Amino acid sequence: MGTFETPAFVRYLAVAGGVGVITVALRECLDLLLPAIPWQYGWTILLSYAVGIVLSYTAQARFTFGGTGHRTSRHGLVRFTSLAVLSALLTGLTAYVLRYGLPLQRTLPTLAPALAFAAAALLVAPVSFVLGRQ
Repeated sequence: MGTFETPAFVRYLAVAGGVGVITVALRECLDLLLPAIPWQYGWTILLSYAVGIVLSYTAQARFTFGGTGHRTSRHGLVRFTSLAVLSALLTGLTAYVLRYGLPLQRTLPTLAPALAFAAAALLVAPVSFVLGRQ
């Protein structure tokens, strides 16, 4: 089982936060640029998350796990992508619950998509970190 080390988790969160800001901004841009399509919120989350996976893998390897002798590799990217897909599904599901299961969409309709996505990513981060350390 993976270990939970506070300094590494702080670095993980810092990198994830930076990548997260880029990912959420990309989702917002895609939402503005794409014509209205069915399930647009879900598609824009998946597309932006895919870009975020590559950015996160590169940055986490360098800043979070670089001191442990971690090197980027095809195997590492495949493993990281598998974990990221699981995290994306959990994040997407959580974002939908936060946006539509709570009164967020009714009370803050303009901010609800970004807030729900960002909050969901933060809620899933500790699980992703522990799984990624295995």
